[in-house]
Amino acid sequence: MCMIDDADGECVVLHSDIRTARKAHKCNECHRNIEGGEPYLNECTVFEGSKETHKTCQHCQVIRKWLTHECGGFVYGQIYSDIEEHAWEGYGMAVGRMVIGMRKKWRTKAGTLLPLPQIPSVSGHDIAA
Repeated sequence: MCMIDDADGECVVLHSDIRTARKAHKCNECHRNIEGGEPYLNECTVFEGSKETHKTCQHCQVIRKWLTHECGGFVYGQIYSDIEEHAWEGYGMAVGRMVIGMRKKWRTKAGTLLPLPQIPSVSGHDIAA
């Protein structure tokens, strides 16, 4: 089951833009540091009267895009749980690789940033990048 199916409602996105980090920021999804010079998605949302800012690294944006196409949306701060559940349900090795990437905070053993993951096909159809 997709996490979006159990969501209590929808949030309103006030603004959404791609920024380049001047200082380190923490990704709201994988919790790794987004380093200076790295692009990230910055969004301001309102949910049940509460305003929040979400910063998402490029790697986690790939997972959000896949969940949006496969499930019709995602829940902020919950994409790891959602993608992990999809991996357990047998969505294929590409989905499993995204789970492992998030667990490792998108870093190799040497500490270098992994390349962006490929967007897995959605129910047998490729997603345009």
